[in-house]
Amino acid sequence: MSKRASTTLADELVRVCKPVDNCRRIWVAFSGGLDSAVLLHALSCYVQTLPKTARPELCAVHVNHGLSPNAMQWQQHCQEAAAALGITCVALSVVLENDGRGVEAEARHKRYSAISNQLIAGDLLVTGHHADDQVETVLFRLLRGSGPAGLAGMQRRVNIYGCEVFRPLLSLPRQVLEEYANEYGLSWVEDESNEEQRYSRNYLRHSVVPTLASRWPGYRESVMRSADWCREADDLLQGYALQDLKAILQVSRWGEWLPLASLRELTTPKCKLVIGAWCRAVGVSLPRAIDWKQIIAAVKGEATGCCFDGGEYCFQLFASGLYLVDNAVSEAVDDFSYVVDKLPFTAELPQGVFSIESKVLLDTSSWRVTNRRGGERCRPLARQGGRSVKKLLQEAGVPPWFRQTVPLLYAGEQLIAVADLYLCEGGVEGFDMQQLECLWCLQ
Repeated sequence: MSKRASTTLADELVRVCKPVDNCRRIWVAFSGGLDSAVLLHALSCYVQTLPKTARPELCAVHVNHGLSPNAMQWQQHCQEAAAALGITCVALSVVLENDGRGVEAEARHKRYSAISNQLIAGDLLVTGHHADDQVETVLFRLLRGSGPAGLAGMQRRVNIYGCEVFRPLLSLPRQVLEEYANEYGLSWVEDESNEEQRYSRNYLRHSVVPTLASRWPGYRESVMRSADWCREADDLLQGYALQDLKAILQVSRWGEWLPLASLRELTTPKCKLVIGAWCRAVGVSLPRAIDWKQIIAAVKGEATGCCFDGGEYCFQLFASGLYLVDNAVSEAVDDFSYVVDKLPFTAELPQGVFSIESKVLLDTSSWRVTNRRGGERCRPLARQGGRSVKKLLQEAGVPPWFRQTVPLLYAGEQLIAVADLYLCEGGVEGFDMQQLECLWCLQ
């Protein structure tokens, strides 16, 4: 190389590190390997070049997965290496439970979740991913059949499980990092699992990439250039999709929803883009390729109910609309019951807030608010005959995932109000029920 590695890396940090300059505290994800060892050292030098008044605090965070017999030695190495630079290294431990996602995916999820709990607003997590990592990522996603978003590779800045993540070395090959480490005499740990080719990334690194390099020496630059093109294409597609989403997105008291009639007017590719843009806006994972077929078939057909369960969320088809529902909301909740000791009254429910007011003074000593238990009936004001609460909720257009937790107001054993949807006849003797004001706020 024409320039020393230290100069090359320092120049790159100056070029890309504006996000670092504007944050309060930088956390370096410090595994102890070559990449993070170089990053920690280089950033410790970089921040010293900044004015003291604008110099962020530099910390290191090491996550011990407990997978290797050497895990405690690596943790000790990281703490000692950071201390030698005058940097605090926080060590976190996670326990892997074989949750079905595979060791690599579960470890990644647990690692970022643990780090996210350590960070506060204004903090930035910085990782040592470099150009060779980016090539592996693009190749791996290509073999999984990813689209433009996946083939764009890793983004330089992204939010992962609540962590603001920045990757300043993404344009530099590993060779530069090796030369930098040798130039400064840095030491690092070697994870023995990196040699195990049963892991897909390791197989790519040790068996596929060397073959590509021997035939196409400029493979790295070519792959990264294609990734850049894919990123530009995806940015354009997402921009168009967001415009279409804003044009059809509806909001009701039950949340956001997309009219099925509007979705059915779109071509299948555009329909997928719009729903995908909605997922991104809400902050949930996009469905897999195999799941998209199920979702589009339901949207274009006459299905009702849940048409896709993504674990953290689900898509529900209801009343000519597509709803994106948090599974924590749609799952059954424990029964609740609140005593109405006086008016005005407010209770925080599993889903929303329920409040009661009256224009006249009332004795509420026998009043209580509960959720549905099944079989309830009442006669709404100005109606003939009683109706089941189940039928009334259907009539009011309450989505199924909210019906179990609709607040019911009782005076003794008499149902006198169904949320803020219905006031009931025969509620309180000698009292005009229309003077009772109930409000159920879900948002």
